[in-house]
Amino acid sequence: MKKVFLVLGLTALITSCSLNDDDGGQDVKFEYANITNVELPDTLEIGKRYNFKITSQVSDCSNFYGFQVDPSNPTSTDSIRFVGALNRVSEIADCGTAPDTISNNLNFEVIYSYSYTFNFLTGFDATDEPIYLTKTIPVKDR
Repeated sequence: MKKVFLVLGLTALITSCSLNDDDGGQDVKFEYANITNVELPDTLEIGKRYNFKITSQVSDCSNFYGFQVDPSNPTSTDSIRFVGALNRVSEIADCGTAPDTISNNLNFEVIYSYSYTFNFLTGFDATDEPIYLTKTIPVKDR
């Protein structure tokens, strides 16, 4: 009997899922948005959580999706973090492209006692190399 319920439950789950439920059936893609401004504290305190106010660009066909934060070397205790703002972009032909800006908070917890260096993605140059706004913030003990 348990197997019957399991099969029925999995069947219902699979058939009820749709990739386009919340976008009206339109195709979407995800792309990095240009970060235009960041508001950071002068110092960080170990063990505390912070909300960094980050402003990025959006257009008529995009909305903010979230942040991608990657350490420069995930296998070490490196203090460098690369931060990108991700937009969810609708791929419809009659979209305006006039950029606007939106501010969102990036939640960050300080777990190391050394200074953090943040590289915020502001765009790409003519050869598609990333351009960063770099901020280094020292960490103080409690």
